[in-house]
Amino acid sequence: MTETASRSKNVLLYLLHVLNDGYYTSLQLLMPFIAVGLGLNLVQVGILGTTTSSLGIVLAIPSGYLAARWGGLRAIMLAMMFYLLGYLGTALSPSFIFLMPSFFLAGAGFGLFHPIAFAQVSKWAPKSERGQKIGDFSAVGDVGRVGLSTLMPTLAVLIGWRQSALAYVAAGSICFVVLLSVLRRQNTHGVIAKKVAPKVSFHELMTNTRFVLTLCVGGLDQFASASLFLFLSFVLIQKGISKSVLGLFTAAFGLGYIVGKMTLGRVVTRHRAAKVFVAAELCMALFIVLLTSSTNFVIILLVAFVLGGLTMGTVPVIQTMLTEAVEQHQTFEKAYGIYMFVISAAGTLAPLMIGIVAKATNILVAFNVCAGFGVLATVPAVLVMLSARTREKI
Repeated sequence: MTETASRSKNVLLYLLHVLNDGYYTSLQLLMPFIAVGLGLNLVQVGILGTTTSSLGIVLAIPSGYLAARWGGLRAIMLAMMFYLLGYLGTALSPSFIFLMPSFFLAGAGFGLFHPIAFAQVSKWAPKSERGQKIGDFSAVGDVGRVGLSTLMPTLAVLIGWRQSALAYVAAGSICFVVLLSVLRRQNTHGVIAKKVAPKVSFHELMTNTRFVLTLCVGGLDQFASASLFLFLSFVLIQKGISKSVLGLFTAAFGLGYIVGKMTLGRVVTRHRAAKVFVAAELCMALFIVLLTSSTNFVIILLVAFVLGGLTMGTVPVIQTMLTEAVEQHQTFEKAYGIYMFVISAAGTLAPLMIGIVAKATNILVAFNVCAGFGVLATVPAVLVMLSARTREKI
C-alpha cells in the first residue's frame, strides 16, 4: 500500500469518527424535543436511551467477527448507513412505538463503530506510534461530540426536531456518498480490498493470560472512571459551589479529556504501556481524593482539568496494552470486540454502583470508592508487567 493511500484511509477513518460520535451525541440532545413533540414520559425516554447505549454492549463481540469477515471499512460504512436510517425513522415517527426500531437502528450503527474503528487504527499504525495514533483518534471523537452536537439544539429550536433530524440525514447522506466514492477509488490501492484476516478463536483469546489481564484492567478502570463526569456536579454542589458556575468545572473536565488522550497517547509510545497505566491510574486515584477533600475554588478547577485528562487519557494506554497482548495473533478485530463488551458492561454498571454507594453514604464517599477501584485496577497491570519481564528473560 502506498503512503498516499495509507494517509487517505486514516483521514477517512478520522472523518467517520467525527460523524459517528457527533451524531450519537446529537441524538441524545434531540431527545427532550422529541419527548415534548410526541408527549413521551421519562420512562419512555429512558427506554430509548437504554436502547441506543445497550446495543454497544450487545454488538461489541459480533462487530469483531463482522469486521474480520467483511473488512473494517466496509463494516464501518454499514454502521453509518444504520444510524442514518435511524435518524430518518426518528424524523418520520408518529409515536413511541415507531421510535423504538429507529433508535434500535441508530444504536446498532453506533454500537458497531468503535470496536471496529479502534481495531483498524491499531492495525494500521506503526507499532512505535500506536499509542499516539489511538490517542489522537480517540480525541477526534470528542471533537465531533462537541462540534456537531452543539448545532442540534439550536436547529431544533429554529426549525423543529423533525426537520433537524432530516437535515442531519441529508448532510450525513452526502458525506456517506462522497466517502463511499472515495473508498471505491482507493480500492485499487488496497484501502478497502478485502483481506483474509488470520483466524483466532474465542478460546485462544481467553486463554491468553495477558489479554485476560488487560480485560481486567479495562473493566476495573471503568468502575473507577466511568461515573466521574456524571456525578461531578453533585460533588461540587455538596462542596458548596454555586450551580451557576458548574459549567466551568465540567468544561475543564471535558477539555482534560482531549488533552489527556493526546498526551498519554504520546507518552505510551516512549514507555511501557502497563507502566504508564499504573502511574496514570494511581495519579487519578490521588486526584479523586484531592477533589473530595479540597475546598479551594481554583484548586478544584485545576483538579477537575487534570482528572478529566487522567480519566480518558488511559484509553490509548489500555488499548495499546490490548494490542500488545494479542500481537502474535496478527488480528485485532475480535480482541477489540471482546474488550469493548467488557468495558461497555462495566461502564453501564458503574453509575448504578456509585449511585447505590452515594445513597447509602454520600457522594464524596462514593467518589473515594472510585479511587479505590483505580488503585485496584493497577494490580492486573502490574501482573502484565511481570509477565512481560518473565518472557524477556526466557
